Amino acid sequence: MKPIRLAENTITEADLGDLCAWLRTNPRLTQGDLVRAFEETWAKWLGVKYAVMVNSGSSALLLAYAALRERLGVLDVAAPAVAWPTSLSPLGFYNSLHLVDASKHSWDIDPEALDRICQRYDPNVVTVVDVLGVPANRDALMKLRTEYGFCLIEDGCGAHGAAWNGQKVGTFGDLSCFSFYYGHAMSTIEGGVVCTNDPRHHRNLLKLRSHGWAVDLNAKDRAELFALANEDAFRERFTFYVPGFNVRSTDLNAHIGLSQMKRLDDNIALRLKNDRYYRTRLRVQGMQIQEPADGASPTIAVGILAQSTEHRRRIGTALAAADIECRPIGGGNMARQPFLRRGTWGDLPMADRIHDCGFQVPNHPELTSEDIDRVISTLVGA
Repeated sequence: MKPIRLAENTITEADLGDLCAWLRTNPRLTQGDLVRAFEETWAKWLGVKYAVMVNSGSSALLLAYAALRERLGVLDVAAPAVAWPTSLSPLGFYNSLHLVDASKHSWDIDPEALDRICQRYDPNVVTVVDVLGVPANRDALMKLRTEYGFCLIEDGCGAHGAAWNGQKVGTFGDLSCFSFYYGHAMSTIEGGVVCTNDPRHHRNLLKLRSHGWAVDLNAKDRAELFALANEDAFRERFTFYVPGFNVRSTDLNAHIGLSQMKRLDDNIALRLKNDRYYRTRLRVQGMQIQEPADGASPTIAVGILAQSTEHRRRIGTALAAADIECRPIGGGNMARQPFLRRGTWGDLPMADRIHDCGFQVPNHPELTSEDIDRVISTLVGA
């Protein structure tokens, strides 16, 4: 009986063969022309003006918060309670944080709860997480954004190709972030990207990515910045304009990413096909599942709620015995994680339910309908 893993490596032997041939040419490995080529390719595919490649999806979020800090000063952030730690953990970049409960069906940020937070605290930034790749309610979010005027960060992490009313996730907010980690719709080993349509954000992201200097900006922008700095011309390259980081990617990662982009749409289509099959079968079995608003989405995994924590334990034991991987839903309720446990967050009942009873089962392009049937029969028998 073959194991059914949560994720299979999307990097193929052909990708590695192309990479080896490229390496034999003794190319530049650090950030260079291939990183820029990948950024242009990804931006065109997603439908945004600018993309900045970085070394992880977490670094993409770090830069997104830092770019908004450069624009807004002190940040007051509302973010979903059901998330991944690095959706929230750049604590140095916001003055206060408000956790928002999850919606009952799709587990994204609950618009009614967010409305109450906005009325009470008036945050200037809202971060939305597309849990397991299921799109959050963009209609409700954009309506609230118009009403309250906050900046929006989309944490699309594994939501590659997911869409809301035909528009791709990652094209709605001021900034959006994706991860290219192992097991997502595409992989660059480690890697991520932060996207925007705002040229000012783009210029700041380029500086923030590379130590705070202007080396990645075009010649005109570099010259204008340096003129304002009133520095010795000898120091032009080594003048630092913002408190930046070093979260650059490499041409090696970009080479793999460009190979992956060639079949990204095919991989997304397979995930969507699997997701639909899962949901059709799970509804017949009466399982309580995460429900995308449009009925299906190219998820990185399928989210399910057990009847209780004990029921989830039995399911986990049965899946392990059948050599099927499962895991909790992201980090669960962030308010219950040690790094945020000391805060005062109020009641988050749906986030608690997901924390206590939620789990995810595999969805990736290598799965067959027989594999999915095996997963479901094991769940039902637990």
